[in-house]
Amino acid sequence: MRIAIALITSAVLAGCIGGITEVGGGGDQPDAGTRGPDATTIDLKAVFRQWSGCMTLTNFQTANMATAWSQLTTSDNKQCQNCHDQGQYNFIATDDEAAFFAGITQHSSLMAMYFRVDAATMKVEINTASFASANAKTGHPRFNTMSNIGMTALTTFHTATAANTACEAPKMLD
Repeated sequence: MRIAIALITSAVLAGCIGGITEVGGGGDQPDAGTRGPDATTIDLKAVFRQWSGCMTLTNFQTANMATAWSQLTTSDNKQCQNCHDQGQYNFIATDDEAAFFAGITQHSSLMAMYFRVDAATMKVEINTASFASANAKTGHPRFNTMSNIGMTALTTFHTATAANTACEAPKMLD
């Protein structure tokens, strides 16, 4: 009897508020999902996971990502790789191409520093806000957030990744 009542209650509620499905993680988790324009939960990690399969080492190398980000200097001549060569502070900038490429393709926290998902279009964009945030952080050396060799390389890499129509299986591990 209790099972029948539970089923009837579920059916009535579904009729009132629509079907209930779990689409992603908790909305309070910045990397778990967000509310889109139609008030559905968007799994941002799923978009990043798909994007990771479209990133290629060839495009990464052609864009000169490792050299550009490792040699990028702040206004007081500090190189980004001095503090971020192993992904410290969830940001990776190193001349070790293999480690850099693996970092941003396999780990969402590192990828999110370079890229973001526009919830309205579901497109991956360059995360300029993360660079502005780092530049405004107390104690972080200042740098030009929009006009530098790193952003040039990132723009080239982003464009090539977005144009890739032969994406592989996702590389993301988390």
